[in-house]
Amino acid sequence: MTSRGGRHWTVPKGNVPAHLTPGRAAAREAFEEAGLLGSVGGLIGSYTYRKRGDLYEVSVFPLDVTVSLPLWPEAFVRERRWVPMVEAVELVRHDSLRSLLAAAAELRFA
Repeated sequence: MTSRGGRHWTVPKGNVPAHLTPGRAAAREAFEEAGLLGSVGGLIGSYTYRKRGDLYEVSVFPLDVTVSLPLWPEAFVRERRWVPMVEAVELVRHDSLRSLLAAAAELRFA
């Protein structure tokens, strides 16, 4: 999916509220930002990136998607596209996320 405004491709991410586990927060972000529902798997890994001068660490979880909604809360500010993992690796902007996705793809398809 794209960032808000569609400037670059990324994965759903956001803050983890105190009442949710990181995995549950990831599932909530996937719904809000990409309209996806499903079950969250174990942590794939994490990466860091800078935004407006601040450094953020993002934990990435797989989502076994069971429902892809035609409309979702951020549908009018984001684009969602299904692509093969190798294409997703090429689309993402942040090198650290690209490396994480490439490593996950190798493990999954090895």
